[in-house]
Amino acid sequence: MSFSLSAMALSSNLIMRAMAQVQPGQCVLILGASAGIGAYAVQIARAFGARVTAVAGPVHGPFLTALGADRVLEYQRGRIEAERGHDVLLGCIGATDWRHIRASLKPDGVFSPLNFKGKDLSHLVRKSCLEGRVWFGRFLATAQRIWPC
Repeated sequence: MSFSLSAMALSSNLIMRAMAQVQPGQCVLILGASAGIGAYAVQIARAFGARVTAVAGPVHGPFLTALGADRVLEYQRGRIEAERGHDVLLGCIGATDWRHIRASLKPDGVFSPLNFKGKDLSHLVRKSCLEGRVWFGRFLATAQRIWPC
């Protein structure tokens, strides 16, 4: 059990620090925030000074608030897609549909999915090449610099 917890904490730290490069004042949206990596990510993003919006089931609100989430959204109420202006979006659940969620990010925002559906990846690459820019910000190690379409 302790190895699993350590792996989740290290993964969250790697995503928030190295990949997303979370800075004070940024807005971070975490889907599936009440489990493993998501719960650690809430704490780490908050420790970096970010404003954290956590998305989880209805019973997890007090837990996520105690971890440091500024806002808690119940995934069963309303549409998460209505969220806007986030610098970082961490998808800890496999149900993240890029075509519906991308509007939640700022144009240079970072999208970090833990699970990626094949159709979403192909849509993302095709869309970024057609529009001449990469929608997922620094996803895959600053994709804009590595793969300018």
